Amino acid sequence: VPPEGYQWSMDNFASDLKTFMDKVGLQKVHLVGIKLGGRIAIHFAREYPDRLHSVTLVTTPMTLNTLPNDTRDNRPKTMEGKKGVERWARNSMKERLGDVSPEMMEWWIKLYCSHSPRVVSEIYDLAWWTDESTLLSNIRVPALVMDSNVHQPLDKIKKWQTLIPGSKLAAIPGTNEGRQISASMPGACVSALLEFLDELSHKKQ
Repeated sequence: VPPEGYQWSMDNFASDLKTFMDKVGLQKVHLVGIKLGGRIAIHFAREYPDRLHSVTLVTTPMTLNTLPNDTRDNRPKTMEGKKGVERWARNSMKERLGDVSPEMMEWWIKLYCSHSPRVVSEIYDLAWWTDESTLLSNIRVPALVMDSNVHQPLDKIKKWQTLIPGSKLAAIPGTNEGRQISASMPGACVSALLEFLDELSHKKQ
C-alpha cells in the first residue's frame, strides 16, 4: 500500500506494469485489461507499443461519471473505512455479477473488502474524474474490445471502440448475467479472446 499522498495516475500504473514485465523477463505480451485494468492498458499501449503483440479491453468504461442519478458520494470514501467499502460492494455486486450463487457473491464482496479503504477511495477518485477516450486513436497495436449490452447499449460502446484504428468488437450476449462479464461469463470471454488471438496468429503466417 503506497504511503498517504501518493500520486495515483493511469500512467503510473502503466509504468508499474512495464517494471513488472522487465523484472520477470517478459519482452512482449498480449495484454488483457478488465475494467480499470483496461483503462491502464490503454495508457500502456500508448506509452509502450513495442512491448505489445495486442491489447484486449474487457468491459472497460472510458469514464465512470456517466450513469444517471449516480454521484461520487455514492461510492466508497476513506473516512467510511471498511464499512463503507462493504456497503458499496454489497449494494453493487448484484448488478456486477447477475444471478450467481450466494457463495460466489460473498466471495467477491470479501475480496473487495480486503483492500485498504484509503486506496479504494483514492483509486475511485482517479477512475471517476479521468476519461481515456481521447487516447484511443493513439493505439497502434491490434486491439479487441469485449463487452455486452447488459450495462449499456453496444452502439454506445462502438462509438469509442471504432476510434481505435483497426480494432474489433466482440459482443458477448447476456441475459441474467451482470456487467462484469469476465466474472459472470468467463467461458464466453475466453472463447472470444482465443478467437482473436487465433486470427492474429494466422495473419502472421
